[in-house]
Amino acid sequence: MYKCQACVYVAQRQLPPARQSISEMLGLDATARFSPDFRYPPPVIDLYHAVRDSILSGQTPTMDIHTIAV
Repeated sequence: MYKCQACVYVAQRQLPPARQSISEMLGLDATARFSPDFRYPPPVIDLYHAVRDSILSGQTPTMDIHTIAV
């Protein structure tokens, strides 16, 4: 739902509500993505990265390691 809202708001050039949709999406799931990227308009992907980066800038980065090679 949030991805569709963000796409519609960007298409209508309503960036504050688009940012809010993306922010709420990331609030529910911090790993949420627009995937695959090529299916979404570049302005939506750019806004997603900007919102995600602004949210993460206030947090300590964490490593997401699931496999260890020996």
